[in-house]
Amino acid sequence: MRLSAREICQLADRCFSAADFSAGMATASAEAVWWTEAYKQAGLTTLHSLLDDLENCETEALTLRKQRSMAAAVDCGEQPSLVAGTPVLDLCCSKANHDGSGFAYATIDEADDTRGTLGYLAHKAAERGFVSVVLQTDGNADAGVTVGMPAASRPLVAEANLDAPAVSHQKIADLVRSDLHDAADSPLIQAFFERDGDDEYATAETCMFHRLLEQSTEEESNATVDPSFVLVCLDPRHPGQPDDLQRVMRRFVDRQQEAFTDVYVPTEMEEQIETLIHDGVVVADEVWRDIFEYSSGILAPPFEGSRQDAGFGLND
Repeated sequence: MRLSAREICQLADRCFSAADFSAGMATASAEAVWWTEAYKQAGLTTLHSLLDDLENCETEALTLRKQRSMAAAVDCGEQPSLVAGTPVLDLCCSKANHDGSGFAYATIDEADDTRGTLGYLAHKAAERGFVSVVLQTDGNADAGVTVGMPAASRPLVAEANLDAPAVSHQKIADLVRSDLHDAADSPLIQAFFERDGDDEYATAETCMFHRLLEQSTEEESNATVDPSFVLVCLDPRHPGQPDDLQRVMRRFVDRQQEAFTDVYVPTEMEEQIETLIHDGVVVADEVWRDIFEYSSGILAPPFEGSRQDAGFGLND
């Protein structure tokens, strides 16, 4: 069957609301489902796989383990990435807005089936004006990277699948294990910047970002990284950041075309989403039925008339 593209967000929002998510979290999670469907044709199936456990999800279960300036380490417990992503995104963006740079390292469950939605974090951060990188792994052979960059219409997003955690992911995991409280004020620069005279970029911040990107598609075959995802946000508008961050990102994507599984160019995505809205989404009957039934568990929002007897006003 076909489902209207506009119904995806509505159904997902009602599912999260039925699971007692706050209004803001329900909307944010529904947007992640919509993005994953629009960009990767996997949003509804991901939501469907989560239905049985949805009522046990709660963002309050996340624990902030370490924090210093621009850096944070978060323990997501048994919460799926789809649920943990929004608070980690808000935390990271807040740090980037204040300091120009922010990153968060979040440990997740190895069996998390919703990691496919994490690319939305790069998209959303870029939509907010940040240059962004998301690194993820199940701790073994299933890993990937998504990068996002602000653009005029919608963000530029590129994704790569990896057979091992990225070198960048390993370096950030090592940094977190070394204790962020003992790190320098710029832990990313400490982890990635090396002045060897060969780099094409002049400033330490630009060199760091260039190397972080380059090493985000390089696999670390002997990685010792827990199941986790990393979100890095850099604010190109911040006075403490160089003004060429977006140029560095654009050049990296252009040069690494063969390394990416998908590159979502803004103009092409505009056309794809227009087609999606016009033609709808093909969804299996069973998936639609289960999601619809779960979404129907939400009660009508309270209003003045609901305080009166059933059928109020009909006999007045």
